[in-house]
Amino acid sequence: VRKTSGGDAGGGADGGTMLNEAALEKSFWQRLRELSNCARALRRRGVLCVRCGHRFGHPNRKKSREHAEIDAALRDVRASRPPISGKLVGKVVEISIKQAKFFKGITYELDRFLRKAKAEYRIPAFYLINAVCQASKTKFRDKDQYVPRFMEKGMPGFETLAECDDAEKTQIAKVLKFWVEERIFPELFVRKVGKAIGATLELEGSGPSISEQLK
Repeated sequence: VRKTSGGDAGGGADGGTMLNEAALEKSFWQRLRELSNCARALRRRGVLCVRCGHRFGHPNRKKSREHAEIDAALRDVRASRPPISGKLVGKVVEISIKQAKFFKGITYELDRFLRKAKAEYRIPAFYLINAVCQASKTKFRDKDQYVPRFMEKGMPGFETLAECDDAEKTQIAKVLKFWVEERIFPELFVRKVGKAIGATLELEGSGPSISEQLK
């Protein structure tokens, strides 16, 4: 029987340790790939958290179908040449009012359209927002959700209007003045937008308070 020296024993232990580490590393990366594949599959299906109720991944199918209409309408706007026809504007407004319970998603789409619009589409995008907000205030009055949502999330989009030329800013200023006169948006917010884009606003007096304008 051949005796094993201390050095040989130590080498065997080291070799065994290295093999174990390699096996663990291989198992780790294999498991990580499996988890990654599972995560992709879950994102495609959409996962509802049982603790907080938040849906991760792809939105539910019902919501996707509802959003398909506004997406299609905005694609038609992008495909047309400015100025945008009243028919296309009316279509966007109709969908926005009909699907008002999805105001957050619709506001996001309109704001993104404005933020990412090419130069010739900035004014049409702004007019779309104006038309939707006017229609919503007329339809829902104090229950309108679009104006408060644009006040909360829409400032980055409005700021892109600073890149418009002087003639376009004159058109924008007329709409902003109308917002104050018809109490679509609060005057303080309108002045903030006007200052951000460099538009000259000719507003008489301080106007009604914010709380009065939102009634």
